[in-house]
Amino acid sequence: MPTLDEKLFQIKTSEGAAYGCNQEWYREFWRKKSGCGATAAADIFMYLSRSMPNRFSLCPCDTELTVESAILVMDEMWPHFTPRAMGLNRPEYFAEGVEKVNALFGLNIRPRMLSVPRSGTKAARPTSEEFLKFVSGGLAGGSPVAFLNLSNETLPDVSAWHWVAITALEDGIATLSDEGEKKTAALVPWLERTKKGGGLVFVELF
Repeated sequence: MPTLDEKLFQIKTSEGAAYGCNQEWYREFWRKKSGCGATAAADIFMYLSRSMPNRFSLCPCDTELTVESAILVMDEMWPHFTPRAMGLNRPEYFAEGVEKVNALFGLNIRPRMLSVPRSGTKAARPTSEEFLKFVSGGLAGGSPVAFLNLSNETLPDVSAWHWVAITALEDGIATLSDEGEKKTAALVPWLERTKKGGGLVFVELF
């Protein structure tokens, strides 16, 4: 199954290394509290910048990535992934942020999105095969996949109402970058049991 280059998610910290960005690095209280969407976006665009430096230049790609340089990208993402009244609680909002970044930097990218409706609605949820295929497609195309988890019945280690970045997938188990930590999540049980739903977004190049 597709896996991204995990070395490109390493960020040097005073304690060693983080796996991706941590919203706690934001300096402003509100961003620390509600900046998970912008943080996941920073993970995506930092990875693209480091894996495809000739096309993306949102962060240093030829030096060791530090917390300070990561914060610069997180701050760059904030205006495009700013939480609404209920947070960044729809995958459509994240997709709109990708479109704004594309318009600002002229990157020739577009968002691909898959929604998971809340339980009890008439809207059909994707099948497990469709869900895993979507994640695999994003990773195979070289993009981390932003994952919105609105309720975490089967993911006790991942906060509810929260965005993370998927960096790998094997046998239905996703590797996540979440708050600077490397975590795992079984995606099919989440899809089958989540009450409030969520969704997925990745960046497609054209």
